[in-house]
Amino acid sequence: MTAAAANRLDRSSPPSPGPVRPFAFLPFERHQLDDGLVLFAAPKRDVPLTSFELLGPMGASLDPPGRSGLAALTAAMLDEGTTSKTSREIAAGAERIGGYLSTTTDWDSVSLATGVVSSRADVALRLLAEVVCEPTFPEDELERLRDRVLAEIRRRRVVPSALAAVQFARALYGDSPYGWPVIGTTDSVSSTSRAEIERFYREHLLSTPITLIAVGDFEVDELRDRARKALGRLANGALGPLPPPQDTEGGDAGVYLVDRPEAVQTELRLGHVGVERRHPDFTTLAVMSFLLGGKFTSRLNLNLRERHGFTYGIFSSFSRRRARGPFTVSSAVNTENVGAAIAEIRGELERLVAEPVTAEELEETKSYILGVFPYTVQSLEGISARLRDIAVHDLPLDHWQRYPAEVQAVTIEDVQLAARRHLDPDRLTVVAVGPETELRPQLEPFGEPAVWRPADEPEPCWAGSGRASRLDS
Repeated sequence: MTAAAANRLDRSSPPSPGPVRPFAFLPFERHQLDDGLVLFAAPKRDVPLTSFELLGPMGASLDPPGRSGLAALTAAMLDEGTTSKTSREIAAGAERIGGYLSTTTDWDSVSLATGVVSSRADVALRLLAEVVCEPTFPEDELERLRDRVLAEIRRRRVVPSALAAVQFARALYGDSPYGWPVIGTTDSVSSTSRAEIERFYREHLLSTPITLIAVGDFEVDELRDRARKALGRLANGALGPLPPPQDTEGGDAGVYLVDRPEAVQTELRLGHVGVERRHPDFTTLAVMSFLLGGKFTSRLNLNLRERHGFTYGIFSSFSRRRARGPFTVSSAVNTENVGAAIAEIRGELERLVAEPVTAEELEETKSYILGVFPYTVQSLEGISARLRDIAVHDLPLDHWQRYPAEVQAVTIEDVQLAARRHLDPDRLTVVAVGPETELRPQLEPFGEPAVWRPADEPEPCWAGSGRASRLDS
């Protein structure tokens, strides 16, 4: 472009967006293998890579009472030794083929993942199968791993954002499964035995259906045979059904204060129990949540950051879980403005319930969601994550193919109806982590705060709450 042409550009307004490019989610197939395994196969032949992810219904919501962290510790121990390999040999085997091996635990599942160049996919799949089918849970590796987890728990105890997240879950869910941290607590992790881990593995990974998600450069028919050969020993004809979602009864709304006198700002969490991932309103709620606090131009961010300068950023979300996960508003706020920030957040929730959103902001929100979505499925890991969502939450197989159209179809009336059904500004649980002397008078208008002073009470219960609430996340 010449200088003269550039000078003729109208810079008084932003350029108009171009036409929306067509997008289709990568085609995939679901196969129920004869031995009880489920295979999700998404061939992607334009890259010489293949990723595998093995899902088991062994999430933290299955931790027995008082044994939080058991699922996570069991999953982390899977690659610490097999009948024929030590942990170092397993790690070296993955490195030798230029791949990785990782385990992840959330509330609803455990995931073991690996990825390599496609020419080594067979080797990677056999290694993954060995780790899952032949773990030995060595005692010495358990001691080492336990020490590492306990160190992480201690680290999180001094991180305000971690304290806020853990205590928000405890306040919201009490002693139900979602009320305890996935990683566990000091007491539960310290006392977890090898026998408990082995029993949990046999009860929840060997006795229920598992799913293999494969994305990359492969032929589906060949992969089916390889998966059956490598993983068939997991299924012995005695598989039971998937465990039902755990009860997640919410507690009473309240105000909770973690006293950190040295804090220069306050970590703030507000919310209440939301909906399960399979709820028919979930897509509408996702659109509503983006409009409320899911992007830079959201209502909450424009209010608390841009208009008032209370925070650098504020976010809202409905968690994706098999049972009713939390609706959460989270932010780090100037301590002197915490009370005003809470009032503004409640005001935005009340406005969302009482008044229809505008056509302009709804269209801008839907455009943002649809514009960002393709970027989330560019990588093999991104595609695998979407297939994991289908597998774990038993969504329709065409969910992601229909998703753009469903987002585009959300109306002003849909958003207001969903807000009225699923937002309750009068029953918010509030958690604030910051200096008590400054926060207490700001919190009292919203309810008498239950206070924990870590400096005085290393293993506390919430005073007056009637609910044990240890903050050793």
